[in-house]
Amino acid sequence: MASGMGMNQQDVEIKVFKEFLQSYNRLTQICFQQCVNDFTSRKVAKEESDCAKRCVDKYLNTTQRLSQRFQEYNSAMNESILPQK
Repeated sequence: MASGMGMNQQDVEIKVFKEFLQSYNRLTQICFQQCVNDFTSRKVAKEESDCAKRCVDKYLNTTQRLSQRFQEYNSAMNESILPQK
């Protein structure tokens, strides 16, 4: 059982995995809606494939940049809250 400080390791791993799946599903939905237009063929058109690659790259780069900015913001906030020695 977890201590009074919060979730145990397994709960944390499950939460992280759920968040990953939600992000993956969001990415899939966005890129599919933006890039797939032709349902008359079994094959994926080169234009659709290229669009999907650009969409995934842009989504991942944006997510990475947002995460970096969030970490920088948190660091700055923590430094301003903590008393200086």
